Amino acid sequence: MTMTQSLFAFMATAPGQKLEYLSVDWFGYSPMTRFYTRMNGLEYNHPLLLTTVGRKTGKHITVVLPWFEIDGKAVICGSVGGRPTDPAWALNLRKNPRAQAQIYREKMTIRARLAEGPERAACWDYLVRRVPDYAIYQQRAKEHRVLPVFILEREDGKRVVRGNGH
Repeated sequence: MTMTQSLFAFMATAPGQKLEYLSVDWFGYSPMTRFYTRMNGLEYNHPLLLTTVGRKTGKHITVVLPWFEIDGKAVICGSVGGRPTDPAWALNLRKNPRAQAQIYREKMTIRARLAEGPERAACWDYLVRRVPDYAIYQQRAKEHRVLPVFILEREDGKRVVRGNGH
């Protein structure tokens, strides 16, 4: 197993995911995202923490996700590498669009909505320019689903503010 394979395998374990979460929570920085972007020649993009309410359990579930700012709003994509089903967090947002997000160390209450029509097309074009792998993921998933693109808007009406280096 190569070092790259070992790192990806570790990050898929519970301790690896906990390390990723703590790094993003404490420092606003993702070692896994940094490694992935450097390996693929992409611009590093600080992740966010998204906390949704589980649609089955009612428990709060937090995930680390890449996000992109478009017109002062955070945009996220439910790609899961092109798997046939949406990620659990996306299903949770469909049921209950109110969630918590943390960008860098700023926590905020957000409302998620699915981007549709021309808005989705514009967001999708931006996402694919920034991360070409999204087009590959959509190709993998095409027989099963269209990758959901969510717009996260702050409930307090403020714009999503980017930190240094984002």
